[in-house]
Amino acid sequence: MSQDAPYATPTTPPLQPPGSEAFLPYWIPGMPPPQVTRPPRVWPALTLGICIIPVGAIVAGVAFAVYLAAIGALAHYHPGEDMNPLVAKATTRPGGFLMLILPGQLTFLLAAVIAGALSPQPIAQRLGYVRPRVPIWSFPIFIFATPLFGIAGAVLMDAVFKKPNAELKLLSDMVSTSTGALAVLIAATISLLPPITEETLFRGYVQRRLLHRWGPIAAISISTVLFTAAHLDPGHMLGVLPIGVWLGVVAWQCGSIWPSMACHAALNFLFSVGSRFGDKSDKVHFDAATIVILALSGLAFAASVYVMRRYRARRYRAAAPPVG
Repeated sequence: MSQDAPYATPTTPPLQPPGSEAFLPYWIPGMPPPQVTRPPRVWPALTLGICIIPVGAIVAGVAFAVYLAAIGALAHYHPGEDMNPLVAKATTRPGGFLMLILPGQLTFLLAAVIAGALSPQPIAQRLGYVRPRVPIWSFPIFIFATPLFGIAGAVLMDAVFKKPNAELKLLSDMVSTSTGALAVLIAATISLLPPITEETLFRGYVQRRLLHRWGPIAAISISTVLFTAAHLDPGHMLGVLPIGVWLGVVAWQCGSIWPSMACHAALNFLFSVGSRFGDKSDKVHFDAATIVILALSGLAFAASVYVMRRYRARRYRAAAPPVG
């Protein structure tokens, strides 16, 4: 046998490294197998993101209807009547408010957690509960930049829809008219629950998978469309469109949903404060307070662009994760 024998092509049939689905001309046992990575699947994320929206709406509607029936609120209701007065009256109770908000939001969270647990990746990594690539001191910069997109959404909604948005007005009235423990419960729930559930589902489970396969433009666009569709009402959907894009960019550039969750929570808290202490008008007015907020938010946005460029995201496709 020649000295080159250890490096010769084996006479036995070609072998294939475990886990590889691509054809290899030959592979010598004992040598490190070449890394062959399949593109990650996107259909589970897309299917869940699309299907969970009507499922969440049905769960929320059925749960609230059961609650209304249990307290006798449906006794004098006739099909075809406007339900907003009935909903407004029912949500003056803590149980009514929680039954209006919790079932749909918890459906989103449960779906994302179950899907993430079934992934080959660790669930925290799959859902984006990981350490951001940006430093902690940059979080306030992203948070202060967020109202710029919230106001942009309100202006866009006012420009397209001449009538006040019934859903947002109902939510605003719940915040402004509640007192005592109910006021604290409503403000805390609005500020904390949707940021956790919606960011976990749309920016965590859906967007992070699409980033690995299709890149940031497609991933952020699709996750934003699903995020806006989850708000159901056309006016509300248009109003949250700019913030959906912003939260998608923040989650992508930071490599984690913690910063986008913080931005989402801050915006919802600002909505609660504005509904209770701000102008009760249904339209956006550029008064002194709004102009100051816009100026500070614009400066924060410029600073956030600098932070993103300094800690910019690497290409996901350089190292694709396990399939799932």
